[in-house]
Amino acid sequence: MRLALFTSLLLCSLVLMACDDSPDDRGMEETDSGRLLLGSAEDRTTLERGVELRGRTLVFDGQQGRIELQGAEAEAASLTFTKIGRGRNPADAEQVLSRIALEEAGDDNVYQYIMRADEPELSRVEVEGTVPQTSTLNITLEAGQVVVDSVRGPTTVQSTNGPITVTQAGAGVEASTRNGSITVSLLSIAPEEEVQLETQNGDITLRLGADITADIDAMTESGEIAARGLTFEERALARNGAGFRFEGRVGNGGAAIQLRTENGTITLAGLEEAPAEAGPRPAEQQPFPEELYPTDPAPPPAEDTVRTVPPDTADTTQGGPDTTGTAPEGQ
Repeated sequence: MRLALFTSLLLCSLVLMACDDSPDDRGMEETDSGRLLLGSAEDRTTLERGVELRGRTLVFDGQQGRIELQGAEAEAASLTFTKIGRGRNPADAEQVLSRIALEEAGDDNVYQYIMRADEPELSRVEVEGTVPQTSTLNITLEAGQVVVDSVRGPTTVQSTNGPITVTQAGAGVEASTRNGSITVSLLSIAPEEEVQLETQNGDITLRLGADITADIDAMTESGEIAARGLTFEERALARNGAGFRFEGRVGNGGAAIQLRTENGTITLAGLEEAPAEAGPRPAEQQPFPEELYPTDPAPPPAEDTVRTVPPDTADTTQGGPDTTGTAPEGQ
């Protein structure tokens, strides 16, 4: 009898321990706007980074977060990384934050920032800053929003869940997401370059400058195709199941533009053409609540203890290491 009672108590203890570690026990926060977030407490830290690209491709590879880059007349990228951890209490949030790693490394062709976390569902890394206008960008993000503005070099963005916006581009653009809208505006593009935009669930909007000449192939499996403010030398429209396929030539053709969405509307327009509808943006494109992401970030820590890859210090003939940020050596 005593053995059976002891066994029952032991099993109950194990069940209670398992429940204590369950995801539901990490708490939840409801913002003023009604947004529900996993974890009732938050901790964050901010890191400043800079790098001279010297013609190299700039790579960002992250899990959850937001990446917003602005092209500028500069030789170096100037970036702010905000790491955010959440938990059921401040101590847990601090532990989650401590396990968010920012790694960076470079060679003659690529300079990359890799953002990883042990608990990605409770972790975010927000990136914002300026990059040289002529930069070549390669961005991968599992969940979150990507915004790139005024970058004239080739841009590639891959996302699993989240909207992608690339505005005032001056070269080829490749953008793909599983769930989210894609918005791109092109000031110019060379005849040999390509634009490839693809989403499974979301709308695609492409705006073209007046001097662009291109061949356009747009297809949606379920949704409409609209064209406004563009002059086509040739065009054709055909049914494609519950959607449409459109082929058209702007100017003399040349640059290849391919647009694909399974469920959504494709809109082709001139740069000066006003949007078809006014109103609030979709929820996926709304800015983050101010109470979660204030404009005045926390001051950077005295020492970044999680970066495991040292900065690129090769090519000393260029006058010093690649990193140009304010962080002391070794951080």
